[in-house]
Amino acid sequence: FLQLVGHVADGHEYYVRHARGDEVAWAETIEHAVRTPDEAIEAMRQAAARLLEAAAAPGARIAPVVDALAHASLHYGNAATQLRAMGLVPPSSE
Repeated sequence: FLQLVGHVADGHEYYVRHARGDEVAWAETIEHAVRTPDEAIEAMRQAAARLLEAAAAPGARIAPVVDALAHASLHYGNAATQLRAMGLVPPSSE
């Protein structure tokens, strides 16, 4: 599960660079670095904040931001399935 959260955070970082117009290549830096739930949540929070900052910047390209939302939404379904398999109820289902 931590890898999935890390993967989504990596995706946000990728789309942030893309929205800024930077040259981008996929990197799984966060995905392979997170070791605890707290680290994963903090990495996701930071990546999401950078994504919002990039989206609000003058001249930002919006398509990568929309792609980031689609990517996160896709993996939310994966996360809900994993949580249910572990006997947990996803937060949005309570």
